[in-house]
Amino acid sequence: MKKQIQLSEELKLPLTLHIVKSFNEIVVLKNQIKPKQKWIIHGFNNYKQTEVLLKNDFYLSFGSGLLSNQKLQNAFKKMPNHKILLETDDSDVKIEKLYTFAADLKSIVLKDLTQLIRINIKMITNGKLA
Repeated sequence: MKKQIQLSEELKLPLTLHIVKSFNEIVVLKNQIKPKQKWIIHGFNNYKQTEVLLKNDFYLSFGSGLLSNQKLQNAFKKMPNHKILLETDDSDVKIEKLYTFAADLKSIVLKDLTQLIRINIKMITNGKLA
C-alpha cells in the first residue's frame, strides 16, 4: 500500500482504493501521510462510512450498488456534488443507466451530472484526464 501511495505522489495522480472493511485504518493512514494527491474509494457501497470519508477529503465512486441500496441512495443524495464519481466496472450495468439513475437521485439534468463528474475528474487528476 505504501508503495502505491508513493507512486501516486511521485506521478501526481490520484490513488484509487478498493476498501471493504478497513475504512478506519485507511483514514488514519491518510491523516498520517498527508498526501497531496486525491484519494478515491472505488466501488463505494458502505453508506455508514460516507460522513467520515467526506470529512477526510475522500472522493467516493459509486457503482451498481447505487441502483438497489436505499440507504446508499440516501447517502448519495446528501453528498456534495464535487466528491461524486460513478463507475460500472463491477457489473453488467450500462454506465448510461447508472448516470440516469444518479441524476434522478440528485434531481439534476443528466447533462449537468455528466459535466459535474467531468469537472470532478479534472480536479482529481490536476487536469491531466477528462
